[in-house]
Amino acid sequence: MPLNKHSSLKNFSSEITLISNRIRFSILLISVLLIILLFRLLYLSVIEHTYYLDLLQKNQYKLVAIPPDRGLIFDRHGVILAENKPVFSLAITPEKTKNLEQTLTAINKILPLTTDERDAFWKQLKLHYKTDAIPLVVNLNEEQLAKFSVNQYQFPEATLQANLLRYYPQGALFEDVVGFVGRINETDINTIDKINYQASNFIGKTGVEQYYETSLHGKIGYQKIQMNAFGKLIKQLDVTPPISGDNLYLTLDSKLQTVAYQALQGSSGALVAIDPNTGEVLALVSHPGFDPNLFVNGLSEKHYQTLLQDPRRPLVNRALRGLYPFGSTVKPFYAIAALNDHLVTADFTLPDPGYFILPNSRHVFHDHLKDGHGNIDISRAIWVSCDTFFYYLANLMGIDKMDATLTDFGFGEAPPIDLVNALAGNLPSPSWKMHTFKEPWYPGDTVITGIGQGSLEVTPLQLADGVSAIAMRGQRFKPTVLLKTTDAAQHTQFIAPQPLPAAPFNDPLAWKTVINAMANVITNDEGTGFRFGRDAPYTAAGKTGTAQVISLTHTREFAVVPENLRDDSLFIVFAPIDHPKIAVAVVAEHSKQAPAIARQVIDAYMQESQQ
Repeated sequence: MPLNKHSSLKNFSSEITLISNRIRFSILLISVLLIILLFRLLYLSVIEHTYYLDLLQKNQYKLVAIPPDRGLIFDRHGVILAENKPVFSLAITPEKTKNLEQTLTAINKILPLTTDERDAFWKQLKLHYKTDAIPLVVNLNEEQLAKFSVNQYQFPEATLQANLLRYYPQGALFEDVVGFVGRINETDINTIDKINYQASNFIGKTGVEQYYETSLHGKIGYQKIQMNAFGKLIKQLDVTPPISGDNLYLTLDSKLQTVAYQALQGSSGALVAIDPNTGEVLALVSHPGFDPNLFVNGLSEKHYQTLLQDPRRPLVNRALRGLYPFGSTVKPFYAIAALNDHLVTADFTLPDPGYFILPNSRHVFHDHLKDGHGNIDISRAIWVSCDTFFYYLANLMGIDKMDATLTDFGFGEAPPIDLVNALAGNLPSPSWKMHTFKEPWYPGDTVITGIGQGSLEVTPLQLADGVSAIAMRGQRFKPTVLLKTTDAAQHTQFIAPQPLPAAPFNDPLAWKTVINAMANVITNDEGTGFRFGRDAPYTAAGKTGTAQVISLTHTREFAVVPENLRDDSLFIVFAPIDHPKIAVAVVAEHSKQAPAIARQVIDAYMQESQQ
């Protein structure tokens, strides 16, 4: 059947209607969307204007922390002991790099990085924000600086910074007091003010640098900078300058410190010199020492282990932490108490056959002189260092009185000096022995404590503090290494001497008897301090001591004993006697030279004080 020729034709009217409806709907939809967009634009530009303007400014402006200059450290005469040295460092900002490991690898091709530098960087990364510039290479030399400068365009995440690095121009000479700074670690981060240390990478680790960290560090500053959308600096705006740390002037005399250090060159040991009128530490040396500059940037593990395993123990501050038997230097302290309490008198004599036997005992305690000293009084017992007399005196006093006497002079507790980690030494007692060894106290323990042996331990600083108290007839001062401070506004504050409780011995005759005996230690033909010299142009009072390393028989000669097994020598002394200016304690390990070392220091000080 043939098709109708009109049946295949479109319905144009219907299609036009459909298209018209679609156009109207599209116009309506676009109009609605435009109205919504206009309302949104109005809302953002008018109602939310303040909020987004503030957000824009926050993105445009940035506060950059400015580290304060660390305070300088001087000796009492203005000699610089710790300063800030300008250096260039290469730092990485983690936020600006996608892959830190790749960045370090690329930098390594230009500036070879040590394992220690890499390790230090990763450690510091954990302690900083990603927006912080973290040091990678500190103290670039000229060649390193030039190499990286021409390639810096490859590393937008890296910056060359001008920093101040701590430097100790005197090297090992003052390390025992000044100490050193090192990089902030995980332990430090838990104790510091994180805001104030935001731009700091170093902190005091030992000595004055650690004890006076708060004063030395200063207060952080800020600089407001304008950035573009790509994080590039446009211009610098407001600056809140940092406040520099205080400059510290120490009580140390650099000339005296040098003499002391040189005098100890032939021995391991320590020397402490104090002004007994104020407690000011004039010299404090532990030998051998080490260069503190090695620790500022971080010492390699290999180098650190070398120092740690050195048999001379250069890392130990012997002046503060060296524990030695008191030896016969303890005898003047016991003598003062015994005379003051009238347990013996100045003219009491005791026969010395060269040994002492406790009542109801067979144990023999030998004197250092085999045949003894004959009849001997307390004065001569001091200057010839008669053990027999002090065996007898110890048994007479008893351990409680002996312990109380040494406590009155400050022994048995850490000296209250403004340095960290000073040890307290040890005063043995019945309760201490039971607690430590689970053993009872025997009368023989008391006897050997009377000559400074057994478990009695003391540090050189304690000895210097103790002999200062003898020099001042019982008056005591807190030992200190800080003389004065000067802040950023040039205001100076002097540190006043701080008295401590006096040793409670008020009998003038007791003091006179003991001090005269100590003078005879040096000047008398029998005196054990002959190595100090009998020709000093000033009066001095001292006492020798010997600390046994191993027990020797009377037939063994000092010279044939291996050096590391020889006795240590101790010497305490002050001068002049009537108006004391200086008190010195010396410990010379495996050597008899402690008195001679003290003489060099006192000679130098007396000569300087007369100029």
